Amino acid sequence: MAYPSETAEKFIVRLPDGWRAAIKERAARNRRSMNQEVLAALESVVRDAAEVRGNADNAA
Repeated sequence: MAYPSETAEKFIVRLPDGWRAAIKERAARNRRSMNQEVLAALESVVRDAAEVRGNADNAA
């Protein structure tokens, strides 16, 4: 989803030592910005959690 960064919600995160370099390296490998890399990782976690919730709902 593309949108102007002026209207995007902002969230400051404190990263443990070494994480910035690791994210930068992974982003370069995936040809994405660091921001896109973090969002892709978060999207994966949120999607997986939604699937688990959905499976639990279907089992009930």
